[in-house]
Amino acid sequence: MEKRAVMSDFIIWILIALLMLAVLFVFYFISNGKLVNLSDSIKSLFSFGK
Repeated sequence: MEKRAVMSDFIIWILIALLMLAVLFVFYFISNGKLVNLSDSIKSLFSFGK
C-alpha cells in the first residue's frame, strides 16, 4: 500500500513538471512570434490528402 502512494505522488509531480514545461514552451514561441508558424506546420502535418 505504501509503494502505491509513493508512485502516485511521483506521477503527479511528473505531470506537473511536464505541464509547466509545456507552458514555458508556449510562452517562448509567443515571445518569438513563431507560434503561428508552428501551428501552421502542425496543421499541414495532419492534412493528409487535402
